[in-house]
Amino acid sequence: MLADKRIAVIGTGTMGRTIAGGLLASGKVRKAHLVATARSRTSADKASRELGIRCASDNAAATAGADVVLLCVKPRDAGKVAEGLRSSSGRDTGRSSSRSRRASARYLEEALAGKAPVVRAMPNTPCLIGKGMTVLSKGSKATDRDVALAREIFLPLGGSSSSRRSTWTR
Repeated sequence: MLADKRIAVIGTGTMGRTIAGGLLASGKVRKAHLVATARSRTSADKASRELGIRCASDNAAATAGADVVLLCVKPRDAGKVAEGLRSSSGRDTGRSSSRSRRASARYLEEALAGKAPVVRAMPNTPCLIGKGMTVLSKGSKATDRDVALAREIFLPLGGSSSSRRSTWTR
């Protein structure tokens, strides 16, 4: 399901790098199909070296052509980033998944002007070592296929495909 998807990871803090690294380590995503962003050019260069992928400081450019956009930013920044993506592209921004605790699926749907299905993802700290769990919450425009895609994205952070370690939805 992920093999041909182009994925943009917006934010390369701890969790953004963890998610990108997990996707690459799983072999489900090719480096050429993964792009990330950071606030500054210096941080982008550092993340690019660490992950071995293209990393920039321009969110709009990173999401151009992306099939999936992962918002891995601080909760207080999620709405502003989503609105910036909406206004800069003027188009459907693709499937969006947020790992922001305070940015609900509804909040992000509103920030994106209803132009993209949203699946809210809440990974826990053990994801940092591949032993975590991620809770997924389906937005009003998201389909079961969107949730399945989100599940596949976060599964490598659980270190197992067993139901005990896999993602779940509510």
